[in-house]
Amino acid sequence: VILDGSGRPLAEPIRATFRCELEGAEGKAANEAFPDHEDGNAAKTWYLQRPWQLPGRAEVLRRNGYQAEARASEALFLALGDWTGQRELQPFRDFTTQESPSDNKYVSFRSPPNGLSNQRRDIATMVLIANVLQRKFVLPFLFTYGEDGSKMRFLDFGEIYDEEYFIATLSSLGVSAEPEITTRNRSIAAHKRNEIAERDCSPDPDVGEDFYRERMGVVTDEFLHVVWPAGTYSQTTMLNLFDEPVRLPKIRDAFRWSAKISVRASELASEARRLYGPRLGCLHLRVENDWKSHAISLGKATQVPHDDLYWVDGDEAVQRVAAHPAFADVDVVFLAVGNDTDTPPPSSLNGTPLLNRKNLTSLSVLSDAWDPEADHLLARAALDMAVCEQADVVAGNTWSSFFQELSAFYHARGKPAVAYNAPGKRAALVTDGGVLGSPFDATRKPLSSSNDQALFHVPVDLCSSDKCGRWTMSVYGAHSAEESVAAFLAEIDDDAVRDAVDDASKAHLIQHVQGERDRRRERLQAPAPWAS
Repeated sequence: VILDGSGRPLAEPIRATFRCELEGAEGKAANEAFPDHEDGNAAKTWYLQRPWQLPGRAEVLRRNGYQAEARASEALFLALGDWTGQRELQPFRDFTTQESPSDNKYVSFRSPPNGLSNQRRDIATMVLIANVLQRKFVLPFLFTYGEDGSKMRFLDFGEIYDEEYFIATLSSLGVSAEPEITTRNRSIAAHKRNEIAERDCSPDPDVGEDFYRERMGVVTDEFLHVVWPAGTYSQTTMLNLFDEPVRLPKIRDAFRWSAKISVRASELASEARRLYGPRLGCLHLRVENDWKSHAISLGKATQVPHDDLYWVDGDEAVQRVAAHPAFADVDVVFLAVGNDTDTPPPSSLNGTPLLNRKNLTSLSVLSDAWDPEADHLLARAALDMAVCEQADVVAGNTWSSFFQELSAFYHARGKPAVAYNAPGKRAALVTDGGVLGSPFDATRKPLSSSNDQALFHVPVDLCSSDKCGRWTMSVYGAHSAEESVAAFLAEIDDDAVRDAVDDASKAHLIQHVQGERDRRRERLQAPAPWAS
């Protein structure tokens, strides 16, 4: 099973199964583009299955100073012209200048139940859709859970981000935007008149803006509402940096924290330096229970051991980071870690204090009475990321989108980001901005087509009365949608969560699985030049 840049399986079964050996000029170009060792061969297999990413890979390599590697990557893309149907390099798309629409057409979506970093990618995807459709983007209310992790709520966009700055930055890119609170009454009225169009936006790793233009561009309604299926990750749609090396960094720059979060993050970072010394590090540990459940499920689904790749124990992660030269001279380390973990976080790194959000708050003199621990989860995650952005070096797990966003932030500013789940059970510098899920261009090990492989995988969020978690449902070709859901629920080892799934939820899962199967069948039947 081939994984996307976030460590999650891609959807198309034909892409997950075909293997190829190149000969002649094609084979020579492939050998020159990738080193002859295990990681290099895995990377070569990955890109031969997604050859359209080779020019983007070259662009990122060139920006990072790897000129020869960049030229070799472009040469391989051109050598595969008979295969891909593309015989010349195309310029990367930038934003299309967007005139203020005189008829005020809008595109909107509801923030899915994802965490902070995945929501940012959802929003970035919608910015690209708004630009290609030449519609005004409605800034959504942001989904979150309450302070105890169970009560669901929606927040104003400006509670987490600087709304005016976000809108102004998009405007400079040619994208108009407006807060949902401004358009809400008009959209409700349009909905009552049955004058609001809805279009499904199921994640698909192989579609781009032309797909959205074809699917949604014919809509003439004032409001177009894009529906994200529950429990899915939109970053598999368009937002691998090797597909978007020009536009995605520009969208990332639009996210600036609200005053409340920005001020508190500055105070905490300044206090840490005042108390312990000027060199501040940040360690993002992904050791929560829901992450371990997801890592184990993903390991089973992909037949890739989850230990040391998706999941690294907290103490082991700290030891690896402590051994890396980038952390050799730090004076204090800010520890960003969720509350849902059974093991207490470590207290030091090579004798250097490890202080989490609570520790540092108790030691600081603050300008306001805001208590993040009594606030919602999204605000706490935003504060953690904002403090980490102010550090001098950061470490984390490359399969976490939270760390991927931090890696990109650091990469753009020339600061070191360290992955503690690098191959060889060690920590290593992230050299690609964190976009591939690997600091070495490949940790993905494709399976041979002889294995019984899943058609696709669906991350599913489930909750009992007192806790929530994420599992990965694998859908196989021999199983019906009903059989897939039944097998998935039978494998959940948490009785309380499994028993909390009612008939309506089962029906929703079955409907979603069947819809995904139907859509994939349609796409596989469509002509594909690369499959010739």
